[in-house]
Amino acid sequence: MGVNLKSFCSDEEFRSYLNRPWTRGEYTYASDGHILIRVAALAEYGDADRAPDATRIAVVPDGELTPIVWADFPKPPATIECEECEGAGSKAPCGCHCHQCICNSCRGEGTIQPPQFAALRGGQFNARFLRLVRMAGPVSTLSAVGRPAYFKGDGFEIWLSQRTEIEGEEIFQAETEVVPA
Repeated sequence: MGVNLKSFCSDEEFRSYLNRPWTRGEYTYASDGHILIRVAALAEYGDADRAPDATRIAVVPDGELTPIVWADFPKPPATIECEECEGAGSKAPCGCHCHQCICNSCRGEGTIQPPQFAALRGGQFNARFLRLVRMAGPVSTLSAVGRPAYFKGDGFEIWLSQRTEIEGEEIFQAETEVVPA
């Protein structure tokens, strides 16, 4: 299989059940809470006790899917100092970086990458997630207006949450053209 499922997983400590793919029934899933990918069941991944019931999210919409012709994406923005911890990586005055005082915004790094947003078929998305969709392989979609947006590729399906309010952020077009059905 060509899709790296682990790239769709979370690295957050408080949602550790999303830190690896899991298999339920006839599918294997991977998610970080914003994006969900589903492939045919893979034996190397077992069930995760606390993983969400992905069948509630993984609903295939009705309608004709059309291929996405991706535009060139601009480079991701350079990292900047985390405002929450002022670059310290820790919110505690001791600066110990233990799991209880580590900065949630930068996860102890002291820097963050500002979000970058992209428009796609009527929806607006964090470009980081659209890059994952794009790297998975060629995809088709209906429109991206639904919640969550649905993408179908060869051997995989992806559901992606949208941004509902993007104020003052530059948004680039993620698609060069819409291929007629």
